[in-house]
Amino acid sequence: MSKKEFKPEYLEEWPLHFYELSDAALREKCLKEYLKQHPDSAEDQRRLEILQHRYGTSVRKQDKYYYAWCMLKGVSESTSFLNRRRREKDIRQYMIDLGVLTLKMDELQELEWKNFAADFIEKAMKGNSYGVNLLGLGRVSDHDKAFRIANDIHTVAVSLPREIYLEKQAARFREIMEEAFVAQVKEGNDILAKIH
Repeated sequence: MSKKEFKPEYLEEWPLHFYELSDAALREKCLKEYLKQHPDSAEDQRRLEILQHRYGTSVRKQDKYYYAWCMLKGVSESTSFLNRRRREKDIRQYMIDLGVLTLKMDELQELEWKNFAADFIEKAMKGNSYGVNLLGLGRVSDHDKAFRIANDIHTVAVSLPREIYLEKQAARFREIMEEAFVAQVKEGNDILAKIH
């Protein structure tokens, strides 16, 4: 996706367009512009807090949710009993990075997860990371790609939280990931049913 420039139209029907945008810097610019016009908006101050938790405050934006997702996948593949405490600590930290373990769980956090989920599922289905076989030889079908994504959703949002007794805290995140999956993947419900 090409980098978009700020347009005043993004502030119309606020915050509708804010959650439609995928460019982090543009989202932050729109939010700060809106806050200039409405400095007393506690809801938008919270929105900025969540956005900065996800992307940080530096000029170069890195998605902490995506990073935490990838690291949780890596943790799931390591099975050493000798480093159990380290594993639990890592899972807990990445759950904090995903916003699952936060002092304030609200609708704005859920909206940010929905933005992440929609963007992640779209890129995963269109990209190559879930679509190649072992050693990068050959391609897999869209159905198999979707099955791999669904398996990762289950691993990151169900299995790992269950391992450290955070199922309840991660339940809404799981639901949002699954809703985005079903919305974007043909036969998404059937694939998720096979995973569970």
